[in-house]
Amino acid sequence: MKAQAPLPACRTPAAIYGGFANQSIQSSYDQVGNLLSMTDWAGTITNAYDRLNRNTLSFSRTVSGVTNRIQNTFDIIGNRLRADYTINGTAQTISNAYDQLDRPVCVAHSQSHVSAVYGYNTNGKLATNTPFWVHCSLRPQCPSPHL
Repeated sequence: MKAQAPLPACRTPAAIYGGFANQSIQSSYDQVGNLLSMTDWAGTITNAYDRLNRNTLSFSRTVSGVTNRIQNTFDIIGNRLRADYTINGTAQTISNAYDQLDRPVCVAHSQSHVSAVYGYNTNGKLATNTPFWVHCSLRPQCPSPHL
């Protein structure tokens, strides 16, 4: 577990942040410089990291009793397999799959009828892709994370 950083908290002038008068942003970091928290006029955002410094909790803020968060899951080499979102009480997931060369082959969203599928030629260059806005008849699902 990472210790709290000896780095000083940062205060940013409000003129840089939306022009709110007499407002500031306070940030805290861990020993390797990862942003742990940021507090502004709307509340506090917290972040968490695994032992490899991957951002596993990239956003968590409670506003009016509703917690919004983004939780990331990675494979052992650092590919993001899924991002679980809870925004205004609605849970959503974006899942990703990769081939044996760790190239992305699929991105799918759990709450919509959109996905992206990628194919590669023998030279390893992107040869085909189905854009995000293509309408699918069923909710898209990526195959297992590594094909």
